[in-house]
Amino acid sequence: MSKRTLPSVCVVMLLVLAASLCGCAGAGAAGLAKPHTLTVLTYNVLASEHQDAQRFPALFRIIEQSQADILCLQEVLPGFLDRLRKQPWFGERYVAPKVDGLDAIANGNYICSRYEVDRVEVVDHQSPQGRESIIVHLIVDGQPLAVATCHLESLLRDGPVRAKQLDDVFGRLEKVGDALFAGDFNFGDGEQPDSAHLAKDYADAWLQLHPEDPGFTWDIEASDMAARGSFVDEPSRRIDRILVRSKKWLPHSIEIVGAESIDSSGRLFPSDHFGLLGTLRAAN
Repeated sequence: MSKRTLPSVCVVMLLVLAASLCGCAGAGAAGLAKPHTLTVLTYNVLASEHQDAQRFPALFRIIEQSQADILCLQEVLPGFLDRLRKQPWFGERYVAPKVDGLDAIANGNYICSRYEVDRVEVVDHQSPQGRESIIVHLIVDGQPLAVATCHLESLLRDGPVRAKQLDDVFGRLEKVGDALFAGDFNFGDGEQPDSAHLAKDYADAWLQLHPEDPGFTWDIEASDMAARGSFVDEPSRRIDRILVRSKKWLPHSIEIVGAESIDSSGRLFPSDHFGLLGTLRAAN
């Protein structure tokens, strides 16, 4: 038998085997392929260095363990940010946007992510409490994604001020395509006039995925820190949100984080707020 030829039956068998292996490989690859997702953590970390020896490491653990692609943090003090950026995993995972060589932080609002930064906008609300919001324009999978975070006016009576602040941010985001808006909105579900100024073309991840769960992130029954920081007659409320407007990125999951006490007294939490960890899944 020639070394350069094989009996026809052997050739057929080899072709069948090759086709079978290719089919199995294709099925295996499809089975192992993970859908593309974006994870987002929004968290008001409490602008205080009180008990920071316990609180800050707890916050850093939550941030690290979240494996979030995008961080939207509020009430970030310089000391907190300095210590966050010294965490060994931070520089390996996140791009920290800068403006004129300085950290891009607006009235304590801070965004960082795994993705390339195109540009940064600061929204000056010119409000009684000097509030600002920040918008970071990212490039994700070669496509632009605008990410905004806020810490709106805080007094219970400030609904009209917050409504104007929402208009400020949504107005900026009207000029872009896909947009994510997450942060501390400082008003609960149904409160007016604030709620009427939430743009209707945004999906509220919590309401979409857990419509029967109140989702309190300011929970005065569960957190002594929230109770001590609340206004007179203030109820527990869902004041932190993840909103998304996109045909590509759709809400897939969302959970509350930081809702466990970190000391034996049961009264100390990472922050007076609970955070939100959300996952967006690519539509195709």
